Amino acid sequence: NSYTEASARIINSFRQHAVEWFAQDLWRATSRLTLEYGMRFHLLQPIFMRSNELSSFDLGTYDPAQAVQLIRPVRINNKRVGQHPVTGQILPVTLIGAIASGTGDVANGMKVAGKGGTPRGLIPGYGVQFGPRFGFALDVFGNGRTAVRGGIGIFYGRPNMSENYLRFAGQQPWVENPTLYFGTLKTLTTSAGSIFPQNANGMDQSDRVPRVMNYSFSVQHNVGWNTVVDLGYVGSLARNQMWLRNVNPIPLGANFDPANADPSNPSTPLSSPFLRPITGYNDILMSEPASSSNYHSLQVTARRRFAQSVQFGLAWTWSKSMTYSNFDNNAVSALASPRYWNYGLSLFDRTHAVKLDWTWDLPKASTGNSVADYALNHWQLSGITSFISGEPLGITFTTVNSLDITGSASQGARVDVTGSAVLPKSERTFSRNFRTEVFQLPARGTLGNSAPTQIRGPGINNWDMVLTKELPIHEQFRMQFRLEAYNAFNHTQFATLDTAARFDAAGKQVNARFGEFLSSRPPRTLQFALRFMF
Repeated sequence: NSYTEASARIINSFRQHAVEWFAQDLWRATSRLTLEYGMRFHLLQPIFMRSNELSSFDLGTYDPAQAVQLIRPVRINNKRVGQHPVTGQILPVTLIGAIASGTGDVANGMKVAGKGGTPRGLIPGYGVQFGPRFGFALDVFGNGRTAVRGGIGIFYGRPNMSENYLRFAGQQPWVENPTLYFGTLKTLTTSAGSIFPQNANGMDQSDRVPRVMNYSFSVQHNVGWNTVVDLGYVGSLARNQMWLRNVNPIPLGANFDPANADPSNPSTPLSSPFLRPITGYNDILMSEPASSSNYHSLQVTARRRFAQSVQFGLAWTWSKSMTYSNFDNNAVSALASPRYWNYGLSLFDRTHAVKLDWTWDLPKASTGNSVADYALNHWQLSGITSFISGEPLGITFTTVNSLDITGSASQGARVDVTGSAVLPKSERTFSRNFRTEVFQLPARGTLGNSAPTQIRGPGINNWDMVLTKELPIHEQFRMQFRLEAYNAFNHTQFATLDTAARFDAAGKQVNARFGEFLSSRPPRTLQFALRFMF
């Protein structure tokens, strides 16, 4: 019935070069104050392919006069068929939406690496970037018990190759993906096939390089009992991070516009290739260094050095992480403001993260018997306890009748939220973890009013413990028995929730599992080991 094959294969052989150098100095200004400062210089050359078989869509290169035309749908003798827009030739219905032969340039707007002034890495380059660093440490009272520390630095990096540059290999004009309908094996190698609009990728031409500024300020104090407490603020600001933005979206409401009705079936709109501003392409995703993220945290740690058979550490982080995109290849809205639509809690955000670790040499028994001493003594108990907030979750939805809410395949809607979805812990059950009734079907022609996330998933309450027994053999030779218990108390820890609402034609939510737990983290796992050490 149909056969599709790429016209060429691209061997991904990439190269990248970087030269970095730095100067730094450490100055002990006084007996109580130490300063450390410096500058790191980054010369990061854009990634390129050895064979230069990269291409990138550029709006400035695109020529509307060279735009292709598409085979349009018509109805002849009450039969739906395709028609060439120039010659009027009648074609099979399967070719509706294909690029009409002899019209325009199928690679219109595509720039080829290393040709016509296009750099091998698709962008001109970043030039030398400056990364200043500064840090200090102050012994506040001069007695070595209280210290104030701080630091700040700027760091640079190139766009991720696997999530960005690989998308620019295998595009037109290097590769086409023609489809042959109702052919035969005999004519397969001589048939040209038909080319349909494809997705394209473009690279922003600015010289903005992804960068991160990290900074911290902390106070450390020895409170006695071999214990040091550290209270600090830690922040991180990321700028010029990569996101994907579609520059060829279907406008909102396009499916509702009578002017876009399919002439061969007026009750339905034309297919998506006919509704895009740039004809001949589907989505055109531009990699732009325009995303940013912000991380702020209060971090408290307490550490007791090993003394009197016990040591422990406690770490608590209270933080918030906001972003436009969680990864380099995340797409932001092309039809709504990213500030409104995409900015919100990152997937990495965890409000609270508490970690407790401890090691305890169990008391020795004075038995006076070597055999009893060998069996009862040299035991040690240690472990790590974790209490971590759940990840932010968004609410998705579907409809039983596949209702088109926005009139555009390029922009989906979010649910309407009428109140807080957070349910007090005392009211939560296995099947009801948040207020499902506050989510409603958005009105047709709207985008909904919810944020990217509304609730949090299940948190972590976990105890990992290890019991060890030293078995001395002779001088430096010894055996060690280990019993390791992960989730030692076999505490049920749920992992995911059903966050997908489903509405019927009347707007009623009909997913019976909406708000219910779906899976759990691993149960208790025991591991035994016998180790010989020398």
